[in-house]
Amino acid sequence: MIIGIDASASGLKSTGIGRYITCLLEQLKNSDNEIKIFQSSDNYEKHLIEKIKRSSLNKKYQGLKRHYYRIFSLTHEMVKSKVDCGIFPNYFISNNFNKPSTIVIHDLSFITHPQFYSKKFVIYYKYLLKQTLKQNPLILTVSEHTKENICKYLNIKKENILLLQAYSNIVKISSYNKEQAPADTPYFLYVGHIEPRKNLLFLVANFLRWKNKIKLITEVTQKSYLANSKDN
Repeated sequence: MIIGIDASASGLKSTGIGRYITCLLEQLKNSDNEIKIFQSSDNYEKHLIEKIKRSSLNKKYQGLKRHYYRIFSLTHEMVKSKVDCGIFPNYFISNNFNKPSTIVIHDLSFITHPQFYSKKFVIYYKYLLKQTLKQNPLILTVSEHTKENICKYLNIKKENILLLQAYSNIVKISSYNKEQAPADTPYFLYVGHIEPRKNLLFLVANFLRWKNKIKLITEVTQKSYLANSKDN
């Protein structure tokens, strides 16, 4: 079986989805199936690229380029490569892809916390997700919390959602000072943006319950911070 994977969100700035794709590819190395990786390219209509370059959205060019690739070129490239099924780790299935498909929904923050997005973004992402779900893909998610949100907001039964977390040896704690966080000291590790939609209240509330016995280590946008309970 030939499995095509949309990896257009990987290899750029460090993001949760990019890391997830990297971990997923590592885990599939030992698969008996043939794995084909698809990433953004310049094979789609050149006039679209020029239109983006000339627009006021030039700073967002790379993101739009990946998005247009997923809409206009990805399906063609997968069909040309004769894939038997597709894995789409970034929410949406490429237009007109009619093979068996799997999507990964990492969170529904654009639904649960719409105040952090523009109205157009929320409307557009809801539309794309609605169109994707019409194709009846296998739905994967990364946490029980998101699984509950998918059931609540997308009206999908729990038994139709699979939990698939990604693990990799590329994430190490070796950069931290061993005197600050010795190996035998229990700790909570949080990696991600400091944003309310990241369920930080849950993190802080649980840390406070254990603050006399545990440390809190966070890594935020490539900068490391350590909150020592004795000093906070």
